[in-house]
Amino acid sequence: MCSVHVQRQLCALVLLFAAAQAAASDPIKQSAEELQAARVEAEAAERPALLERHALERGGRLGQSRLAPDGRHLVYSQQQDDASELWLLRLDAGDKKEPVRRRLLSEARGLSFDWSGDGARLWLADPLGLAVFESQSGQLRRLYKWQSERHPRYWGVDPRAHGYALLQEKVPDKDGWQYRYLRIDAAANTELIWSGDQSLRGVLLDAAGELRFSAGYEGVDYDTVVRRHQPERSEELLRCRGSERCMLSASTADFSVLWVVSQQGDDRSSLRRWQAGRWTLEHQDPAGIADVAAALHAADGEWRALAYHPARRIWHARDPEMAHRLQRWQRQIGRANLSIEASADGRTWLLRAARADWPQDKLFLYRQGEPQLQPLLPELAAAVDLQAKALVDAIPLHYPASDGRLLHGYVYLPRGLPLGQAGLIAMIHGGPFNRDRDRFDPYVQLLVNRGHIVFQPNFRGSTGYGQRYLHSAEGEFGNGRVLADIIEGMDYLLAQGIGDAGKQAVMGHSFGGYASLLAVSHHPQRFRFAYASAAPVDMGWVMTGIGREDSGGLPEDGPPAEIHLRHYGLHDSAEHAERLRQDAPLKHLDKLQADVLLWAGARDDRVPLNSIVRYAAGLKQAGKPVSLLIDPEAGHGPDNKLSAEALIYLAERAAQQHLGGRLQAPSPELSQFLNRHSKL
Repeated sequence: MCSVHVQRQLCALVLLFAAAQAAASDPIKQSAEELQAARVEAEAAERPALLERHALERGGRLGQSRLAPDGRHLVYSQQQDDASELWLLRLDAGDKKEPVRRRLLSEARGLSFDWSGDGARLWLADPLGLAVFESQSGQLRRLYKWQSERHPRYWGVDPRAHGYALLQEKVPDKDGWQYRYLRIDAAANTELIWSGDQSLRGVLLDAAGELRFSAGYEGVDYDTVVRRHQPERSEELLRCRGSERCMLSASTADFSVLWVVSQQGDDRSSLRRWQAGRWTLEHQDPAGIADVAAALHAADGEWRALAYHPARRIWHARDPEMAHRLQRWQRQIGRANLSIEASADGRTWLLRAARADWPQDKLFLYRQGEPQLQPLLPELAAAVDLQAKALVDAIPLHYPASDGRLLHGYVYLPRGLPLGQAGLIAMIHGGPFNRDRDRFDPYVQLLVNRGHIVFQPNFRGSTGYGQRYLHSAEGEFGNGRVLADIIEGMDYLLAQGIGDAGKQAVMGHSFGGYASLLAVSHHPQRFRFAYASAAPVDMGWVMTGIGREDSGGLPEDGPPAEIHLRHYGLHDSAEHAERLRQDAPLKHLDKLQADVLLWAGARDDRVPLNSIVRYAAGLKQAGKPVSLLIDPEAGHGPDNKLSAEALIYLAERAAQQHLGGRLQAPSPELSQFLNRHSKL
């Protein structure tokens, strides 16, 4: 849907995949047809060679990438074994066919970086402070050292304010915290642009670095409020309540027009336009499924294209020229999810393409007037193509819940096997207010390579599908609707001939681990095993604990836990917590029949280690099959390569023992680690 304003400019709403139009009218039917076609193809394919665990982590991993607004440079980070490097590509290298490459930093771990709006400098923030790289002189210098007592944080740049970067300080005062936002120039001069007792979520500045629009928390309920700032006063333009989004997207140079991504009382987020005191709807997902995933704006502020991610990322153009460009790019790259950056003059474009069966993204350069995209970093792309032969792409899944709601997820099918005889593993995402996407996951790819089907359900309560989908869980995170969505997704796959009903398992991390333990507690005869890492064993107790103290599980500088949880439909009543406790795995030790594997980080600040130990001890005492590995250095997840390999190996071994399939033997180093830290 487009606004009248855009229609007058020949708005071209282009759906890049014709199949997605059919899916919009009957997504369940379309999904079932695609699933059966994928099943036939997978069963007829040759079985790939055994992938080594290290093969999925080896080589140079592409990290962040940024195109300079003047189109002359590209900067990117690259993981090399245990180091992270920062590289600069000069894209205007004259007659040379390949861009000239220069290493800026040999150690770039923990680094954030952004170009100034004119491309003249690159701002770099690391754990020590702020640095700047001048693109004209090639000089890289340390600019500003963090003062730890002020809890400083790099806060990005506004492309319109060429001369500045933004910093946030969080200073304690007698009533809590004072949030201070400063602009800093290339001479390390700082100036306060805003302060308050609640944090901001976004700003738009003018060329002089003055604050023109802001979005920030306000009031006891932590509403997000969009404000227009003028000398000596500000004006409220929009208020988003609870879990609704108010995300500043862009404005015109004279600040008479503002674009915001928001629901504004609707179900799904969309692009909204403010002008002359009125809000109008610019565009929303034509499929009626997804929130806005990305927005691309021109230098004058007008939007060029919007992306949604109902199953794959789909871009919609504002005008016919952009629509034609998107179609041509997609034809050349093929089925991939695109992230797009453009130079300020619109003549140079950076495309970042991602797929679930690509172990890292590919980069492409487009120059206006050239017929073909130019692949960048060909050595990394060649490694991707080599590994992709042994990997599988995600298959989007839309399936019906027993109460009629349309549900979403992904399934990965092993090749060269009769799928009706393969093990079916539900891998449940954490959060729970999160979602899985069709992107590379070494955990998934390893299990599929070993011969198992992996199902990733985006149960109700998952993000990205609108407010009704998010809140329809209604806090039922015990033996309720969320667990039913997971079980019914597995039933749906089995009915389609995908998986052996006698070989089912469930696994996940954090909330996903908790849901896995719920599944084997309340469906004890269904599953062969559950593998739960960093998993709460009593959700009611954990939620109460988060409400009492700070936790890494809470959004940084956001509302207190009790308000944050209420925003997402989790009741803070004693009755609700008690219902969760009664459904908790800790209360149903006697029901268990499946094997239970547990992983815990000794330094986890979200899930208390003693609760996991108590649960494991209870299972052991009740004579139930249980194993527990405690990583002494890990927090809520692994903190090094050996720790990460141990986490995935435990899943691989359990799947082979209980469902069949292949297994790579552990190295002596890994065996020693497992023996040292396995407690049961």
